[in-house]
Amino acid sequence: MHDADLMGQLKEYRAIMVAYFRVHGLLPILVSAGQRVGDVYDPDQQWALLSTAADCFPGLAEPAEIPTELVHTVDIRRGHVAAALGLGRILSIAGTGKRERTVKLSFTHATIRRVAQMALRKALCAECGYLLPLIEGKTQDYDGKASLPFVVGTVLHAKRQIFVGADAGAEMKASAQQLGSLSSALRVLDLDPTLSAGLGYGGERGLLLQSEASLPVALAPAFLPKLIFDRTQGGVGIPDQPIAVKWVAAEQKDADGPAWPDGWVHNLPLPLGADA
Repeated sequence: MHDADLMGQLKEYRAIMVAYFRVHGLLPILVSAGQRVGDVYDPDQQWALLSTAADCFPGLAEPAEIPTELVHTVDIRRGHVAAALGLGRILSIAGTGKRERTVKLSFTHATIRRVAQMALRKALCAECGYLLPLIEGKTQDYDGKASLPFVVGTVLHAKRQIFVGADAGAEMKASAQQLGSLSSALRVLDLDPTLSAGLGYGGERGLLLQSEASLPVALAPAFLPKLIFDRTQGGVGIPDQPIAVKWVAAEQKDADGPAWPDGWVHNLPLPLGADA
């Protein structure tokens, strides 16, 4: 597989995940790296980790892990399977080439950790004073050019499950052997139409791929402000000067979820992949 084709598939998968988690008010985690509540990232630098929860919020108690549900499946393509399962290469799911195979992704055994803004304010240490404008809405000069950090307030963990429709048993078994050899933490089940129908996959014969690991799959910021500037009136030829930053509720593009800044979405790190 050419690099251009690989990047095209990964970007397509990223767009699908952004759209799916947006309705839940979350941003997808495409590269799981133990993200935790209280971690601080720079979304304008490929989500560089600025500080951990222990660095800036040393007294912050670990939030309780609460079971939750993500009830909808996501339609993806064969080329997205490796990225969805966090595997380090693109998979070649056997196929006849006559039609695009049914591939559905779902998240199971989901749990969520969430911290209150008040708890973050109380736990902030002096060494991380650069976060004060964000978490307390402190008045300060701000020209809008510097990036604001992203303080993680919510992390969703889940296992991933993928159904891959197939036309023939021999074809499925070959795919199962290939997939099973790539990851010991991956279960591959051969589903007949009856089992497939019982699990909500339309009575189609296929493979069910189940990741055994529960990993961070989505997150949300604790603070999502819209910046409004109070300004002093400048004289002739002198621009107005910002004197304050106010924090208000985030704008909504529609009723489905928050309007994430474009930079956040475009700079999400893509999953690693390799030529098949």
